[in-house]
Amino acid sequence: MIGLLRSTPAVIAGLWAIWSSAFIAIKLGLTYSSPEAFAVLRVLAAIAVLLVVVVARRAPGAGLLGGRGIHRYGLLLGATNVAGFLLLQNAGMVDAQVGIASVLIYTQPLLVALGAALILRERLTARQITGLLTGWLGVALVVLGELELGLTPLRSVLLLLGSALAWAIGTLLFKGLPHDVSVWSLLLWQNLYGLLPVTLIALWGTSTADWGVPLVICVIWAGVGASIGGFGLQFVLLRRGKAGVVSSWIFAVPIIAAALGVVVLGDRLHPGLFFGGAAVATGIYLVNSRGRRSTTVDAHSTAA
Repeated sequence: MIGLLRSTPAVIAGLWAIWSSAFIAIKLGLTYSSPEAFAVLRVLAAIAVLLVVVVARRAPGAGLLGGRGIHRYGLLLGATNVAGFLLLQNAGMVDAQVGIASVLIYTQPLLVALGAALILRERLTARQITGLLTGWLGVALVVLGELELGLTPLRSVLLLLGSALAWAIGTLLFKGLPHDVSVWSLLLWQNLYGLLPVTLIALWGTSTADWGVPLVICVIWAGVGASIGGFGLQFVLLRRGKAGVVSSWIFAVPIIAAALGVVVLGDRLHPGLFFGGAAVATGIYLVNSRGRRSTTVDAHSTAA
């Protein structure tokens, strides 16, 4: 049973569930808090849980600071996966429906594939190039549909794309992490280093929070579920394959998130979102097609 839960398909399914439902928590949380304040709360919630986990998993006599490498990567990932990603995501989602927010943020696999080809020298096949073109065509359909109907302002579109770019950069950076570095310790330092710029920006602006049970629930799910569970599972997957391939395994997240937005929040489903979202998911799937053989082998790997 434990082996099944650690298998790659199970990890992927868990990632789909966590990250798709997190969009609902974030959107609801932003109705009770300003984007900057919600980012700070998410990071603090993640740090609180990660401290407990890291201390509990620490070997007797081992320190908590980690090696030099973990701090270098923690600083870089704190700037990308925490400060850049969370602040831009929250700011963009204030005036955007869950559907377009999830589709734009999940252009990340397309950006990672491009970055992996340009920076990591991972070769793209003709099918993957077709996937990239299909995915970006889908993005255009979604954005044009939202702008035409006046559902999402251009500013939100750019913020959400910026969030995807920050996340993609963080994903590519992670590929250089030594395998002997603990994922849990890295997640802790990523959030600790990211907390400083997030807090400074929150203090500089006019941050507000309407405290209550709904906000607490949203913070816990977005901060602990998405930031710890989601990134943790993604890091596990990244250690089992190439950056462009692994990131493409999340093709179902924007579709699930968009469906949840329509069902739970009553978001408007228009042809651009429907066909564009499907095109993005198809593009991500095609980009992933190169890794079938290696994925089958790695499916029996254990979690990091």
